[in-house]
Amino acid sequence: MMKVRRLLLLVCATLAAIAFAGARSDIETAKRLIATGSVDEAVGILRRLASADPNDADIQLLLGTALALAPRRSEAIQALHRAVGLRPGSAQTHLTLAMVLARFGELEDARQAYEKALALDPKLVTARVNLAEILAAKGELAAAADHLTQAIDQGAAPPEAARRYYLRGRVYHQQDQATKAEKDLEKAIQLRPDYAKAYLELGVTRADLQNGPGALEALRKAVALAPDEPEARFQLGSQYLRLGQAQQAIEHLRVASRLQPDDRNVLYALARALRAAGRMDEAKPLMERLSQSAREQALNDPEVLKAGELNNAGVALEKQGDYAAALEKYRAALEISPQEIGFRRNLALVLCRLERWKEAVVELKEVLKAAPGDPDATKALYIALEKTDDKP
Repeated sequence: MMKVRRLLLLVCATLAAIAFAGARSDIETAKRLIATGSVDEAVGILRRLASADPNDADIQLLLGTALALAPRRSEAIQALHRAVGLRPGSAQTHLTLAMVLARFGELEDARQAYEKALALDPKLVTARVNLAEILAAKGELAAAADHLTQAIDQGAAPPEAARRYYLRGRVYHQQDQATKAEKDLEKAIQLRPDYAKAYLELGVTRADLQNGPGALEALRKAVALAPDEPEARFQLGSQYLRLGQAQQAIEHLRVASRLQPDDRNVLYALARALRAAGRMDEAKPLMERLSQSAREQALNDPEVLKAGELNNAGVALEKQGDYAAALEKYRAALEISPQEIGFRRNLALVLCRLERWKEAVVELKEVLKAAPGDPDATKALYIALEKTDDKP
């Protein structure tokens, strides 16, 4: 979750926190080595210092941070736990531990450390923003939005304020609050006009709001700022495809495919664009490649094969008119292969047959995120939205 750049910023904060400990030459040397990227040399010095004085919290804190950059996961976490044990009342020490835990994917432990840091210092905004990211990743969206709102209210310089609005916009989008998401993302861009990720999220959000021209404008900007970002290319190509502009879609989907050659959603969208442009000879090999990939995956993974069998059983039951039983088969297939868009499409469409419209809307939106412009899903979504009295 945490990028190396942000960990380097953490190092700077850690070094500043240690400055009061005194002008000990070895520590100063270690700090310089870390700042210049000679982390292993710094670790050697700090190990010797920690061995000589294992109860110095500052040394343990700096050692743990340096080890995290090395990266040496277990040793880094051990050193930082020692620092916390030596200085349990320090919010900054808990924050450093939390950020390193997050860096190594220990999200539940990181969450607890962030919460402890905030309990000690509720104004520690870095802890609040990073905790919100973890909560969002775990699906606790309301709590994530609340933390981000508090962080926004605390104020920040434009680049960091932009990031907070961007993160809250993403959370609102995940909560299907697209209008609120759009406002936050526009604010993020106002604060930071070169924010490629915010333009990308804004484009996807506007597409959900059925604002085709606005989506296109934002996605073009995202690609202009980050031309080698595969998701930006995929979303821009998909938006062109939604608008019936197949040739423009092909241009960007080809780039996305070059950047992510094994991404099945990209290949599927490119094949659809080629077919829409009448270039069947080019589309056919892609469809065959997708089919071959699915067959190989099934052969190599018995669970995938089982998922396919469950889906096929659902199709047979649906043809017989037993929609409730088909629904259970599709759900079982998705539990095994949650990323398989064909299974989710079948599930969504049978929910429509059962007139379970609100559930269908949720599933159809997921289908269209992965396969923008899918004709069956698009038609079904409009019908489902009409039945639930929601606007498309």
